[in-house]
Amino acid sequence: MLVSMTGFGESSVSGEFFDIKMEVKSFNSRYLDIDIKMPKNISYLEIKLNNLIKKRVARGKVIFFINLIE
Repeated sequence: MLVSMTGFGESSVSGEFFDIKMEVKSFNSRYLDIDIKMPKNISYLEIKLNNLIKKRVARGKVIFFINLIE
């Protein structure tokens, strides 16, 4: 589990019918604050993603962007 971090990462995946671009920004902070921005048509994944981040990050401000191009 990560205790504290400041950083940036990005990744992209291309499929036959879609392209996904993901970016993660994190800032050192005393408490855990997760902000997830994604298209409405995949918003059902937000709770799973939130729980996944909570398992791996103990504290900090985490901003997660997902862009889906169909």
